Amino acid sequence: MSSELDPNAIAAATLSDLAKEFFVGSTRYLKTTTKKKWEKIFPNFEKHLTEVHKRSTSVKVLCSPDAPTDFQSVYVCPKLKGVDGEIEEFDLVSRIRDGENAIIRSNGGTGKTFLMRHIWLSLFTEPKGKFPVFIELRGLNDPSKLDLETYIRAMAFKAGGISVENFREFCNEGQFIFLFDGFDEVKREQRAPLEAQILEMADRYLKCSFIVTGRPDDRFSSWSRFPIFSCLPFSYDQFCELIEKVPFDSVAKKKFQKLSNETFFNNHKDFLSNPLLSLMMLMTYKDHAEIPSKLSVFYENCFLTLFTRHDALKEQYHRKKKLDQDEFRRVFSVFCFFSYLKQKPQMGEDELRTLTSKAIEFTGIGISVDDLVNEFIETVNLIEKDGTIFRFIHRSFQEYFAAYCATKVLTEKSKEALSVFASRHLDTTLRLCHEMHPDLVASEYLLPEYKRCSESGLLPTNFQKSKPFEALAACQFKLSFSFTKGHEISRTTSWGPCNQYQDIVSSFDRIFLNENYFESGIGDMTYELHTICGEESRAIHDSKMKRSVTIDVEVSFTETGVDYDISTSKDYSRIPKAISIFAETMKGHTLTLSGNLEKLHRRKNVAVAKIVEGLSEQAEDRSTSLIEEFGL
Repeated sequence: MSSELDPNAIAAATLSDLAKEFFVGSTRYLKTTTKKKWEKIFPNFEKHLTEVHKRSTSVKVLCSPDAPTDFQSVYVCPKLKGVDGEIEEFDLVSRIRDGENAIIRSNGGTGKTFLMRHIWLSLFTEPKGKFPVFIELRGLNDPSKLDLETYIRAMAFKAGGISVENFREFCNEGQFIFLFDGFDEVKREQRAPLEAQILEMADRYLKCSFIVTGRPDDRFSSWSRFPIFSCLPFSYDQFCELIEKVPFDSVAKKKFQKLSNETFFNNHKDFLSNPLLSLMMLMTYKDHAEIPSKLSVFYENCFLTLFTRHDALKEQYHRKKKLDQDEFRRVFSVFCFFSYLKQKPQMGEDELRTLTSKAIEFTGIGISVDDLVNEFIETVNLIEKDGTIFRFIHRSFQEYFAAYCATKVLTEKSKEALSVFASRHLDTTLRLCHEMHPDLVASEYLLPEYKRCSESGLLPTNFQKSKPFEALAACQFKLSFSFTKGHEISRTTSWGPCNQYQDIVSSFDRIFLNENYFESGIGDMTYELHTICGEESRAIHDSKMKRSVTIDVEVSFTETGVDYDISTSKDYSRIPKAISIFAETMKGHTLTLSGNLEKLHRRKNVAVAKIVEGLSEQAEDRSTSLIEEFGL
């Protein structure tokens, strides 16, 4: 009698064989003593390999969420751009193998995580003496886990573990390639300490490679040994390749492909050049036969598509819905708003249930926590369960519903909500709010915040030629450099108290100008200063000062020029010469670049002032219209 084959057993055996092949390929280049150490601990590391391999070869795509899809069958290689121009993924992997670090920085939905998985698979398939370690940084949102090195050992070597001595020995020999995915998914208040730990590891283990992905973040410009690469928007050919590859209703796909000629692509490039949004466009087109011009309408169509698809599935199983469409949208938006405030794109079951309970209590909708959690997961498929973790399938959905909540549900708290959205420069929440309720955003945030900044002197628009640094001095622009001798330097840029100035200007950029002034104009110049800072700090690293001394230098603008302030962790009776020379040198470089910086800054303030003038006139017109309408 023949026994049936167990697919799971076959898959496990195949993975085990692949892991053994990887071990042979990785240890071929190692010294005999090191190889023997790896032989003892590799069974622990093998668990990490098999887990990452499973996640990297079998994925769920938005347009086919009910069954896993073979990763390689849907992967479309993105084009990358660095400071020296475009670069192929193959070349980036070669540079990583050779010991280089990299930051992969792009907006949401551009394929950063898929790219990281593909890089990991390339390193796994051809190890060449390197052991790739894939870490999802959002796992560090628990404050008790914020020791990065300990967390890496726990995740990569599991319960069996690895001694600190062996781990550091392997790191010093350059045996690991660390892939850190999702820096932007770490809580804002924990990014600075995490940044310090990543830079410290990169500084300590110079032979290892470190790759970090995240949305655009000013702090990346100060990571001097990390070249920055961006995933370029998809070209028309890449868009066509993606749509052809993904599993979807064949009739609907053909209609969409017939519509999607190059002219159509160029007319809707904002959506279709983004992999995630292009798949959502495919789904919504099937149901709505329209291509919206606004991002908020687009996400609403996505919700309607997913909810309607859920209805159809439920009819097959004769399962009664607990909530209608409006009730679900309302309570789900409150849940998204609460989780967004807590910076939780993923959470454990206890926190999921707590936030769900609070959303029910706030909306007063009659449904149990169990039923609503079930609706969240099954109704729209925008929250998925992965083991004991629940997460949004993409943060952009959380942002859309949080914005919906702030403008449609929590209107009495909109002012506070808009201030939070404005402070999160990398997110789409404020732009979405403005699309859904422009008058609310103008009256509750943009105009009063602009007035407050103007009255406090942060936003002058009438500049006198006799005061060439007035604009930068007014907004309290500062460059801060902090480092301990022998370790990576930290460089940051600040604008006014609590970055109040940056929040308001960035808000106008995102809503009206579709640009990031601090990332492009100011960012380019501060990046140059950060690079110079790394070069000039060598004199301190080479000096006779003690290694434990921490040095902080702050370069700032006054109305007559540039000044600096120095503080150290050691109470010197006289600041060491090396530090004084460094501060004077950075002051000189800042002064040299300040002319262009000042011009850019003045133009930006004037542009924002013109927008405010237009908003004020519109508000007056609407007020006059209402007075006339009500006969007041």
